[in-house]
Amino acid sequence: MDDAKVLFALFAMALYGNVFDKRTYMPFNDSVDDLSPEEREEQKESDINAIPLLERRHYCYCRGLAFDLLSWFLNNYGFAKPKEEPDYAYGYLLIPFAVELGRSMVEYKSTAEQREVPSACTAEDFQSQVEMAILDYQGMKDTYDDIEEPSPSFAFDFDDYTLQAYPSAQNIYEPVADYFKFGQTNADKKYFAALGGQE
Repeated sequence: MDDAKVLFALFAMALYGNVFDKRTYMPFNDSVDDLSPEEREEQKESDINAIPLLERRHYCYCRGLAFDLLSWFLNNYGFAKPKEEPDYAYGYLLIPFAVELGRSMVEYKSTAEQREVPSACTAEDFQSQVEMAILDYQGMKDTYDDIEEPSPSFAFDFDDYTLQAYPSAQNIYEPVADYFKFGQTNADKKYFAALGGQE
């Protein structure tokens, strides 16, 4: 089960890659002059920041690959409680894990801001990035909206489950055909739209 925890954690790192990169909160500036407040606001609206285009593509590709890896894993292994059939792992395990992690990070950031801890961004900007990272993916928005207070155990206990290999690969989850496209969050879609499709 420890390997499954590591895989879920790796998935979360890919999902929130842009959120953790401090360049996400820095302006793009290719001139010697500082940006005006209006120009900076315009960049934020399109999620244009200091992350280079190629690295932005890498983040998207990494997210798509992470989803594909999880699809393969959940088609080959089931999570089951004693004497029960395997659960719908994406909905009952992966989504709560990823979404509650996001909500916990937002709460942590908000508390840090209240305590005036120096930071690369505001709590509002951080929350916006967390939400854009997850809310476009299946099932995550409803779970995010329903959470009133994140659980310190991320909504479930892995020890309640055993990991069981299916006799043969299932077709529960579709493989990801295009890692780059699938891995684009709402923030990335705004970004590439602002560039006029320069993907």
